[in-house]
Amino acid sequence: MAEIDKSLPNTKTTIEVPGQAETEQIIQEQVEQSQDSSVEINMDEDGGAEISFDPSSAVPMGGEDHYANLAEFLDDDVLGEVGSDLQ
Repeated sequence: MAEIDKSLPNTKTTIEVPGQAETEQIIQEQVEQSQDSSVEINMDEDGGAEISFDPSSAVPMGGEDHYANLAEFLDDDVLGEVGSDLQ
């Protein structure tokens, strides 16, 4: 069998990696964009974060009851997949 020897192209590729300040700025912008008024995010000095929020704000209307019918809250696409799986 013939052996084909192809060399890699002799090109130099430079990849620019953002610095710590640029990375922190990007993270802060993403946090501000996704931040809900009921969610408070405090960045720690060691790079961590403390998130404070009201758990009741994540509950959809009528979903306070633990034994509520989930079919009333799910999209039709999800219900169709679940129905197909069960069938």
